[in-house]
Amino acid sequence: MVLPPRKAPRAERPASMLMKRVLGGGVALVAAAILLMTPATANAAQFPDVGSQDWFAEAVDVLSDQGIVQGKADGAFRPYESISRAEFSVLLSRCLGLSSGSAHPFTDIAAGDWFEPAVSALFEAGLVNGVTEDRFDPTGRVSRQQAASFIVRALNQVQPIEAAEDVVTWLQGFPDRDIIAGAHQPAVADAYRLGLVNGQRDGRFYPLAEVTRAQTAGILYAAFFKAPEPLQQPPEPVSSYPPYPDASQGSRGPHVLWLEQRLAQLSYRPGAIDGVFDDRTRHAVIAFQKWEGLGRDGTVGPQTWVRLAAAS
Repeated sequence: MVLPPRKAPRAERPASMLMKRVLGGGVALVAAAILLMTPATANAAQFPDVGSQDWFAEAVDVLSDQGIVQGKADGAFRPYESISRAEFSVLLSRCLGLSSGSAHPFTDIAAGDWFEPAVSALFEAGLVNGVTEDRFDPTGRVSRQQAASFIVRALNQVQPIEAAEDVVTWLQGFPDRDIIAGAHQPAVADAYRLGLVNGQRDGRFYPLAEVTRAQTAGILYAAFFKAPEPLQQPPEPVSSYPPYPDASQGSRGPHVLWLEQRLAQLSYRPGAIDGVFDDRTRHAVIAFQKWEGLGRDGTVGPQTWVRLAAAS
């Protein structure tokens, strides 16, 4: 997807001025400056699919006003669509106010691609890597754990973060914490402690789920446009087994949505990715179970969940 040109600034854009101060080391009173520039309420009226009561409305409104996010070709924001690595890179680069980069090692990014300057700038700043040494996978989806790592790495570049002393303790409130990849656990713990990310409505983090456009706006807004509100106490521990409840035909919910996303990533064709376990989802589960040498009952229990998380 080609992002539209950035919105023309209103005189001077406070966000850009703020990021210049931060990147230059002038971090005093930054939180107060952010609060002053952020409206108390959001209207997001320019997007027909963003209502004033939506939890992400203020984030979308502020980021849109600063020229960081735009709508699709039809004017809609599409808050529940997933976001690509290329799109995420462009938004992060805009939040940081980075100048266009000129060098990267990725053979799957052509000269002149609309996202090339942003990826180059982030790579040169040490903020992004490829999926391999020479592949960036620009159309690949960004997972929730990857988004946390992107943001925490960027914040550390702006102003060093005091890392969580005990990563395990800060993750103990997520029943699916064992699914979070070891490389991402410190970032997820820090992002949670700083109030940048939280669990879904069922309390799980869903680290491998695709982050949505609304969630991306929310985490960027919390990281770069709001005063931080670090948690003082870690969450109460909960059981980590099983990571997700059993799912079978007729099941609904965020665990089914992630199941469908994961099956689709692995090319098992689960049908519509809508959080509803239907007959096509069941057939995709059976195909996965067959390939993995599991019992082919079409029900996703603890063993199948773990295999889905580890599969490639």
